[in-house]
Amino acid sequence: MNPQLPMTPPEDIEIIFGLNSRQARFVYAYLGPAGYCASRAAVMAGYGPKHPRQSGHQAMHSKGVTEAIETLFEQYQARELAVLMRLSAKKLRG
Repeated sequence: MNPQLPMTPPEDIEIIFGLNSRQARFVYAYLGPAGYCASRAAVMAGYGPKHPRQSGHQAMHSKGVTEAIETLFEQYQARELAVLMRLSAKKLRG
């Protein structure tokens, strides 16, 4: 069975980072349901299931993919920190 992503990545990921649709799915899967596992992300994105480690490695080093992962991960961390700060402030007030 070939696991599929429940949702497709936003189209702007492709445009901003110059990715093709499979690379965008890889980035989305890597940061989401694949849990930072390049092999799982490669299979979920539609790369060949016979050699997932090799496909994951190649995808990670594709032009734009590394930049997209780093940028989106930093954005995610910033949002997560903001939520934690709001929750902490609410708890202190309350």
